[in-house]
Amino acid sequence: MDSLISHLLSFRPQRLVAPFDREADMAVVAWLVALHRPALFVELGTQSGNVYFAACQTVQAQQLPTRCQAIGTWQAEILALPTTSPRPQGPEAWNASHYAAFSTLVQQGPLEVLAQVGDGAIDLLLLDGRRSVETVLAEYESWQQKLSSRSLLVVHGIGEQAEGGCQLWQRLSAVLPHASLMHEGQGIGVLVTGEQLEDDTRQALLAAFTDEAAAVMALVAEAGRLRRDNAAMRAELQQLRPRLHDSESARQQAERQLVRQEQDVDARWQARHDELDAALAEVRAAHQASDQHAANLAALAQAMQDSLCWRITAPIRWVGTPVNKARQKAAVVRRAVALRGGVGNSASQALAILRREGVQGIQRRLGNAERLLGGATAAAPGLIDPGEDPYHAWLRHYDPTDAQAMNALKAQIDKLGLKTTFSVVMPVYNPPLDYLRQAIESVQAQVYPHWEICIADDASPKQEVRDLLTGLAAADPRIKLVFREKNGHISAATNSAMQIASGDFIALMDNDDLLPPHALAYMALAVHEHPDAGLIYSDEDKVTEDNVRMAPYFKCQFNYELFLSQNMISHFGVYRRSVLEEIGGFRVGYEGAQDWDLALRVIEKVGVDKIVHVPRVLYHWRVFPGSTALALEEKDYALKAQLKSISSHLERIGKPATEVFPAQGIPGLLRIRHALPSPAPRVSIIIPTRDRVELLSMCVDSILQKTAYGNVEIVIVDNGSTDPRALDYLARLRGRDDVRIVEADIPFNYSRLNNLGVAQASGDYLVLMNNDIEITQSDWLEEMLAFAAQPDIGCVGAQLWYPDGTLQHGGVVLGIGGIASHAHKGIPRGNFGYFGRASAHQMFSAVTAACLMVRKAVYDEVGGFDETLQVAYNDVDFCLKVRARGYRNLYNPFAQFVHHESASRGSDLEGKNRDRLAAEAAIMKERWGALIADDPAYSPNLTLAGDDFSMAWPSRVVKGEIRVRTIPADRPLP
Repeated sequence: MDSLISHLLSFRPQRLVAPFDREADMAVVAWLVALHRPALFVELGTQSGNVYFAACQTVQAQQLPTRCQAIGTWQAEILALPTTSPRPQGPEAWNASHYAAFSTLVQQGPLEVLAQVGDGAIDLLLLDGRRSVETVLAEYESWQQKLSSRSLLVVHGIGEQAEGGCQLWQRLSAVLPHASLMHEGQGIGVLVTGEQLEDDTRQALLAAFTDEAAAVMALVAEAGRLRRDNAAMRAELQQLRPRLHDSESARQQAERQLVRQEQDVDARWQARHDELDAALAEVRAAHQASDQHAANLAALAQAMQDSLCWRITAPIRWVGTPVNKARQKAAVVRRAVALRGGVGNSASQALAILRREGVQGIQRRLGNAERLLGGATAAAPGLIDPGEDPYHAWLRHYDPTDAQAMNALKAQIDKLGLKTTFSVVMPVYNPPLDYLRQAIESVQAQVYPHWEICIADDASPKQEVRDLLTGLAAADPRIKLVFREKNGHISAATNSAMQIASGDFIALMDNDDLLPPHALAYMALAVHEHPDAGLIYSDEDKVTEDNVRMAPYFKCQFNYELFLSQNMISHFGVYRRSVLEEIGGFRVGYEGAQDWDLALRVIEKVGVDKIVHVPRVLYHWRVFPGSTALALEEKDYALKAQLKSISSHLERIGKPATEVFPAQGIPGLLRIRHALPSPAPRVSIIIPTRDRVELLSMCVDSILQKTAYGNVEIVIVDNGSTDPRALDYLARLRGRDDVRIVEADIPFNYSRLNNLGVAQASGDYLVLMNNDIEITQSDWLEEMLAFAAQPDIGCVGAQLWYPDGTLQHGGVVLGIGGIASHAHKGIPRGNFGYFGRASAHQMFSAVTAACLMVRKAVYDEVGGFDETLQVAYNDVDFCLKVRARGYRNLYNPFAQFVHHESASRGSDLEGKNRDRLAAEAAIMKERWGALIADDPAYSPNLTLAGDDFSMAWPSRVVKGEIRVRTIPADRPLP
C-alpha cells in the first residue's frame, strides 16, 4: 500500500463539511484503515463526520471487509458555512446513499449504546479527545472491554493540554507502544492496545509516524485552508459584481423615492391633523358624559350610605377588609424582628437605616423581608391548610420528617449497607442551656446510626454548662468531651474538638442550632453516590426561639464567584477529615469568617469537582438575640475576617492584585475586582440594528459620551435600514475612526447579524449589545472586562434595568417557562433578590446577549451563534456551548445599564413568530434538555413557573428520592 506521506498528499475526501479543523487527520485515519483492515471500526464523539466518512471512503474504495459505526451528536454539522454556500447532503442521507452496506450512524451518547457492541469486537477505535477530561476518561474506561486482541486506539487532540485527549494520552503512552504526529498544537496519536497485533502492521505503523509526516500534515492543513479561502473569495467577488452594477440605478431610484416620501408625509400630516380635530371633539363629549355619570354614582352612593343596611354592616366591613393583609404583614414583621435579634436590636437597626436612607430604606427592607420570609407562592389549591405558613405546608408535602418517612429512609440506608462515620464537631461557649441540650438531642435523634459528637468547651464560665455536658456524655458514649483550660475563641475550640474526632467526615455544628433527623442520612447517601467527595453542603433554614422554622435558603450547586461574595456553603458543611488534617484545620485570627476561610482552603486542596450539594434543608440555624445568625452588618470584626479570608485565598491562587471589598449599599455581600489586562486590549462592541434611529443614537451616543475606557471600536451591523433619518445618522458615523458600519440587507436573523459583525471586528474582546441599551456608568466596560479577561471565564453578562426602575436581567435561569427566563425579573431597585443573589456576582449557565462580553477567541472556539436559531434562545445556546467547553459564564451586577427591551421588534406570541418560537424551543430541548431540566445555578426546590425564586410546588426533589448534585469538572480554579 502507499506510504503515509504519499497518502497524505494524494487523499481527497468525497465529503467535507464545516468545521474543517481535522482535514489532515482524515488522511491519517484513512491510511490506518487501509493498513490495519479492521473487522470493526468505531468512532466515539462524532460531530461533523469528516474523519468517519474518510474511513468509510477507504473501506469502499479498497473493498475491505470492515464494518463501521459512528456514535455521537453530529452537532458541528455545517456551523461554519456561510448561507450562500451550497449545503452538503446531511450525514444520514450521505451514509444511506454511499455506505449503507457496512456503515451505521448512532446519534446517541457513547455510554447509551455500550451494550450494543460485543466485548472484544473493535479492532480500531477512534476517540475525539477535544472534550473534558472527565468525559474522555469515562468513555475509555467504559469502552476498553470492547477492544479486540489486535486493536488500535486512535486519540485526536493529544497536544491540547486542557483537554481530555492529552490526559488520556499521557496516561496510556507511558505503558503501551505508541506513535504520534503533532501539528498546529493539536496532534493525533495511535496506541497499540491489542496484544496480538500483527508484527508487520505494528512495524509499519511505528515507522510511518515521523517528523516528515507531521510536517506534511501541517502542509495539507494549510493547503486546505488556502483552497477554502480562495473559494470564499471567488464567491464574494461573484456576489459583488451585480451589486456594483445596480448601485447607480439604486441611487437614482432612491432620489425619486425621497421626493415621493416628502409628498406622502405632507398628505399624511394633513390627514392626521383632521383626525386629531375629530378625536378632540369626541374627548370633550366623553368628558361631559363622564361628569354626568360621576354625579349619578355619587348620588347613588350617598343613598346607600344613608340606608339602614349600610349602617348595620359598617363594623364588619371595617374589620374584615384589611384583616387578612394585616395578619400576613404582621407575621412577616414578627419573623423579621426575630431574625434581627428581637425588638431592641430591630429598633436600633431601623433607626440607623432611617437616618441613612430615609423611609424608602425601611420600605425596601420590609419588602425584602416579606419576599424572603413570606415569599410568593404558587401552591396549587388545597396544598396549604387555612392559617398555615406556606413554608411549613411545603415541608409537610415535600420534605417530611414524620415517623413513616424516617422509617422508609432508614430501611433504604440499611439496604445499602452504608458505614461512613461522621464526627459532629461542636465548639461550646456559654450557650443557653436549653438550646445546647436541644442541639445535642437533635444529633442523638438522627436516623443514621454511625456518628459521634465531639464537643470542646472553650472555658465556659458557667458551671452549669460543664455539668450538663458531663451528664449527657455519661449517658451516651457517643458524646466525646474536651474541656479547654483557657478561652481561645471559636477557631481554637473547634480544632480542639476535631483532635478527638475519629469519623471519616467532620460535620460542623454550632452549640445552639438543630439538625433535622435525616441530616446525616442524606450526607451518607451523598458519600455513597460520590465516594471521592471532599466537601458536602446542604440547604438550610432558620429556627426561632420557639423552634418555628422559617427563611429557607435553597442553594444552587457550588458557584465560585457567588461563594466569593457570600458564604453559600455555611450550613450544613461536612468535610473529609483527612483533608482538614492535611490543611491544619481552622486558622486562629479568622474568627467571624472561620468557616469561610476553611472552605476556601479545602476547595483549593480538593478541587471544585469534589464539592457536592445536597438539595435538602439539613440544618436549622437558631435565631435569637446574640446568636451568629443575626445580620453580620453589625459585626465589624466579622467583616474584617471575611475580607482577610478572601484576600488570602486570592493571593494563594496567584491573584494578589485582585481587590476584595464590601458591596456598597448591599448588606452582607462582598465583591471582587480583578486587575485589568495590560496593555489595555481592544474591545469591539457589536450592535445589530434596523431603522429606529432614536434607539440607535441613544445607544451609540451614550457609549461615545460616557465610556471611560479608551481602546474601543463600535461595529454597527445595519440590517437593511430604509428610514432616511437612520441612514443619515449612519452616514455621519462613517466619518469616525472608532465606528465601522457593516451592511447586512438580509432577512432578520439575530445570530447571523452578530456573526457578521464579529467577522469584521478587530478587537480581542467582544461586547454583543442590543441597539436599545443605554449606558449609565463610565466604568461599565472595565467592570465587564476585568472578569472576561480571566482565562476560566466565558461570557460576562450585566445587570439590566427597565426604564421604570425594575429589573430586566439578573442572569438567566434554565427551565423557567419551559426553556429559560431572566432571574428576579421585575424586582424594584433596592430589592437585593433571593438571599442577595440579584446583587452578587456569580455563575449562571447563561446570560443575555442584550449586553454580553466574551473573548473573541472563545467566540470563535465555539463557532459563534447558531444561525438556525434566528431570533429566540440563540444567546442561551451560545452561552451553553461556551459552558460545554469548560468556561464559567458570569453575571456581574456592578455593570448596570438601562434596557429599553422589545422596542425594536414585534411579539413572539403571534402568527409566524409563535411558530418560529416553538420550533426554536424544540431545538433547545433536544440539544440541551438535561441541563434545562436541572440548572446547576438554580435549586430544584425553587419554582419554574416564575422568575421570583419562590418555592417550587411541587419540589423537583421527589419525596424519598436520593438526589445529590455535583458540578462537572470543567476548568479547575487557578
